[in-house]
Amino acid sequence: MENFHKDILRFGSLVGLRHFQFYLRGREELVVSVNIPSPTSKEEICEPYLVTLYYKKGAPIVYSLRDASLETGKTSEEQTEITLSTVTNWKKRQVRLRAVLEDLISYVARKNGIPSTTIENPFSVDRNYFSAITDKPETIQTLFPLSSHIIACPEQVSLLASMTSGALVSLLGEIFVASPTYAPSLFEDLKYLTEYHFNHSLLIGMKE
Repeated sequence: MENFHKDILRFGSLVGLRHFQFYLRGREELVVSVNIPSPTSKEEICEPYLVTLYYKKGAPIVYSLRDASLETGKTSEEQTEITLSTVTNWKKRQVRLRAVLEDLISYVARKNGIPSTTIENPFSVDRNYFSAITDKPETIQTLFPLSSHIIACPEQVSLLASMTSGALVSLLGEIFVASPTYAPSLFEDLKYLTEYHFNHSLLIGMKE
């Protein structure tokens, strides 16, 4: 359980993945937004879920979240528990959070009639996100509303780029060592991120 709680804290601080966005609600709760492009409608499917591991429950529970404010007129959220094999078999095999996320994205794909082969790598990097940080630093004000002062400081832009990419390099490196079926795609993202991280790490502290 301790490792899973550490994973919740770790994933809660990550940004820059194509299919996942995270919001930390505490040591035991992680809100996960799953994003998948639909091959038929060409629209982005975005569904929120809550991944939990409460000490009093002793096993992970994953909920589908739904905004019920349209019906009630008040800010409210409905939680519906969903069934994932990684959660159902938890007592037989306690997996890490990344396995639950892999299971979750497959669940969302099946639910929306999307072939699992469409998602080559569940932890694919959103390269447009990282390009935007450095090529269009004005987007930082949208991505990080409290850090808009970074726009006027190239050193701070490089620091943000280095920190966010470094966190992902560390995670993806661990996943790659586990030899998942999507390792080739993961390796390409690792090469891109490692170079990106190295380049912007060099710029930290440099002055014109």
